[in-house]
Amino acid sequence: GAVLATERTADTVGFFEEDEALFFDDYDELTIRVRDLLDDPERAEAMAQAGRSRVIADRRDNASVLEGVLQHLEACR
Repeated sequence: GAVLATERTADTVGFFEEDEALFFDDYDELTIRVRDLLDDPERAEAMAQAGRSRVIADRRDNASVLEGVLQHLEACR
C-alpha cells in the first residue's frame, strides 16, 4: 500500500484521522513529514494500511464508488 499525502483542509481532515493519512499545510511541512516516514518504514506501512482500511470501511474505494454509480444508472432505467 501507499500513504495518502494530502493538503490539510476541512474536507480531508473530516475523511481521515492523523494516523490514516499524511496531512500538510505547505511543501516544507510535506518534505519533513515524508522524510520522517521514509526513516520509519513500519510507521509508513501502518499508516498506509490504516488509510486503506478507512477508505474501504467508508466505501470510498473505486469498486464501491463504481458499484454505487451502476446501481444509480440501473435505477434510472
